[in-house]
Amino acid sequence: MQTRRFVLLGSGAAGLALIAGCSTLGTRSSIPGQVVTMDAIERVNAFRVANGRTPLRHDARASEAALSHARTMAENRRMAHNIGVGADFVQRMKGQNVTLPAAENIATGQATVDRALLAWEVSASHRANTLDPRFTGLGVAMAQDTGNGGAPYWAMILSGG
Repeated sequence: MQTRRFVLLGSGAAGLALIAGCSTLGTRSSIPGQVVTMDAIERVNAFRVANGRTPLRHDARASEAALSHARTMAENRRMAHNIGVGADFVQRMKGQNVTLPAAENIATGQATVDRALLAWEVSASHRANTLDPRFTGLGVAMAQDTGNGGAPYWAMILSGG
């Protein structure tokens, strides 16, 4: 399990973005992927409620953004928030119409959605994103790298909308 530090990115009057991890650009459709938000939402909401937070709702735009990023990481065989020259999380979220504030948790190597969620729950920075009371929407996706033993890459987008 890889864990990254909590990073705060200011986006001026447009909002605020929080990411747990690090470097992304573009989606390449040659990498298969799947949105797993509905498989994740019950567990994420149970975790939030147990920690005094309100449940999240499925956010289709956050799900699509999560799938896009999971595919990008799998295509590049690299777990990072910003991959490519000029890549920027806030701009990526705006370009995908994800309502800010937004946060992103990423992971690689976990075989199931439950294992990815557990990895995020036990990591301080990912846990902080998951429990942030400003978020109301959720999208979770996974894509597998076509080489390297089919390593899974996970992305969770939490949104303000």
